[in-house]
Amino acid sequence: MRSIVLALGALSAAAGGESDKQQYKTITLGGYAVSRKSVDIPAPPRDGYITGMRAYVVDEQGREVPQERVMLHHVLFMNKGRFSGDRTSDDCKRQKHEKFYGTGEEDQELVLPPGYGYPVRKGDRWRLSWMLMNHNPRNERVRMAWEYTLAEPGADITPVKPHWISLGCENGKIFNVPGGGSGGKTHTRSRTWPVPEDGRIVAAGAHAHGGVQGVSLAQPSCGDRHLLTSDARYGTADDPIYKVSPVLHEPSPRSMSFENSSSGWAVNAGERLRLDALYENTRPHMGVMGIMHVYIAPPKPGAAKCASLPTDVKEERRAFLGAPGREAPPAVTMDLSERGDDGIARPLAELSGTPRQVDGDVEVDVRDYAFSPRKLSVPSGATVRWRFDDAVQHDVTVASAPRGFASMYLKGNKVYSRTLTVPGTYRLFCSLHAVDMAATVEVRPRAASALPAQR
Repeated sequence: MRSIVLALGALSAAAGGESDKQQYKTITLGGYAVSRKSVDIPAPPRDGYITGMRAYVVDEQGREVPQERVMLHHVLFMNKGRFSGDRTSDDCKRQKHEKFYGTGEEDQELVLPPGYGYPVRKGDRWRLSWMLMNHNPRNERVRMAWEYTLAEPGADITPVKPHWISLGCENGKIFNVPGGGSGGKTHTRSRTWPVPEDGRIVAAGAHAHGGVQGVSLAQPSCGDRHLLTSDARYGTADDPIYKVSPVLHEPSPRSMSFENSSSGWAVNAGERLRLDALYENTRPHMGVMGIMHVYIAPPKPGAAKCASLPTDVKEERRAFLGAPGREAPPAVTMDLSERGDDGIARPLAELSGTPRQVDGDVEVDVRDYAFSPRKLSVPSGATVRWRFDDAVQHDVTVASAPRGFASMYLKGNKVYSRTLTVPGTYRLFCSLHAVDMAATVEVRPRAASALPAQR
């Protein structure tokens, strides 16, 4: 049996602890800018157990900043322990820190069941990583803020071990949903994850991007049974997040459910769980994620393999404008845009200039915050190579196209290649500099491409 809670501030209700609030120093974002950074931050000054936690963005007066103004795309908290190797994580590869809380546009709190906590010790070293997006033309001065509830060491608390399970290990934990209905209206990305220890999953939630329907865990060794799902809810049509113009980033869910259970889902060391992310696939969704945050407590004595599923599951979900929202991902059209003399960016129906027409493969220079050539026409089957020569990172990302793709963030003469086989117009931009870097590639049907190559 599952009960649903629209959490208005679960930290205030967290059992057995005192709340503490922290802020990082002011972050300045230029108009339409993206801020990505990792910094060291203070850890709690005493031993204890974190039973609840939330992160968000505030202005310099401490007032919470809405996503339609400055978007918290993602934030991650890591514990490096008291010395190198004291705390480690094993998501995709071994790392000398432990990821213990993260969220993004879904604004999800960590809400552990009563009597459970993440153990911290005086002398731990914490690190904070974020990605922020400024949706307006003026400079913004904001701060990362977080709060947690810390239970004393003497409290009757069962410790949990946090684990991150990422679907995209090879490409910065991101992948692309091609769209076009290829393979069906739903695109499923899966990964099997070896459970590192015997125990019980007592809490889990997911981080995902726009277009996601849900992220779930299944247990193939127990009849491929479903364990839990973190499902998406999007804002209603009048939500301010859908009024942002130009659209520089497809809005993610307004909430992802966070499931917890005091009795827990029993798992065994070495067994493989399957993580599935389901995305809408009639249109492209670029540079998306599917990450499950799992918290494992010690096993119950004498626990049997494939023990019964818990009946005390609670679904935590933060309230937001238009809650509980809608399940279906809204169709959001990404814009190409250009900054005017007044500093305001406006959507472009068409890029100026005549396309360079070629009859084969071609290379595009990415230099001085521009794609050159800016407009291309190539035959179906041509390979386009983007060479990233700037000292700062850029990418090439589909805004709209018959099929979607996106490169990683690249610089220093690195090359990204893509063979374009589906005819149509590919509207492209750099997701890190969306109002300054735009391009189009027109892919011609092969039968109509007998044109002389231009040098």
